Amino acid sequence: MTEATVNQAETSSKNVVVSLVKDRNFDQGKHLIQILEEEGLQLFNLLSAEETADAYQKAGAATWTLIKKVGLIIFFSLLLVAALVIWILGIGFQLGFYARQKLEGNPPESVVDIVIDFYAFIGRLFVKGYEWAAAFIKKTLGWTFELPASEGKSTPPEG
Repeated sequence: MTEATVNQAETSSKNVVVSLVKDRNFDQGKHLIQILEEEGLQLFNLLSAEETADAYQKAGAATWTLIKKVGLIIFFSLLLVAALVIWILGIGFQLGFYARQKLEGNPPESVVDIVIDFYAFIGRLFVKGYEWAAAFIKKTLGWTFELPASEGKSTPPEG
């Protein structure tokens, strides 16, 4: 910047400060206590105005509504997470109990029997999952899917 511009900026900022001091009645004849009393009285009048009270009441009501809504969302999210954890743990305990009963009731004779039982168990999970999904889709959307019944036994192609 040029020297003239700097001097002009300094002069204008001094004028702003001087005009602020004059606007606030900060003359040398007033004591600091009088100035604080006047400013405090103006602040009290502003805060006790009916428009100010209405604005704060509306803002307070809106804020309280937001806090309640966010609180409910957080509560139900935590409840959902807790339910999912308990549900997953329940599945694990049921699987362990099922495996224990299967092994104690009819001990496998070979590794092949264990693998066959494992694949049968996994297959049952897929079947139950499909049945649940199909029932859910039918209940919520009203859609069904059924293949037409075959008329005879089909044999896989030899290859």
